[in-house]
Amino acid sequence: MESAPFSLSELTSVSNRSLAQPLPSDERYRQVRAFAQLVDQQFRTLKTVSAYAEQLALSPNHLNALCRRLLHQTASDVLHARIVAEAQQLLARTNDSVAAIAAALGFDDASYFCRYFKKYVRQTPLAFREFSASAHE
Repeated sequence: MESAPFSLSELTSVSNRSLAQPLPSDERYRQVRAFAQLVDQQFRTLKTVSAYAEQLALSPNHLNALCRRLLHQTASDVLHARIVAEAQQLLARTNDSVAAIAAALGFDDASYFCRYFKKYVRQTPLAFREFSASAHE
């Protein structure tokens, strides 16, 4: 599989790039950067690509096409990756219950959060926490 022209972190982290290599000013890149910033700010409350697309005045299909073209992943993949990354950090760095973490991430049902997490990580939240704790000992 060919690599993405830019990673999500490259698109959102302007300070890490030298002046000799500015971020592309193309409208497509601006829109994907704006999407990434919105996801970072609102992933706890907004769970659908449609909600982000509406804020960006784009159709969900167009936003998805932009993400596929520039990041080689769907807009949903970007959103899911952000949610899972936050869940992993909270599980590894806090003693909060799985239910509390689920609620903090905007999940109404802790059991649904557990299924969601396992779908993407292939471990339950508690198994991930135990593995993470043993890796840091």
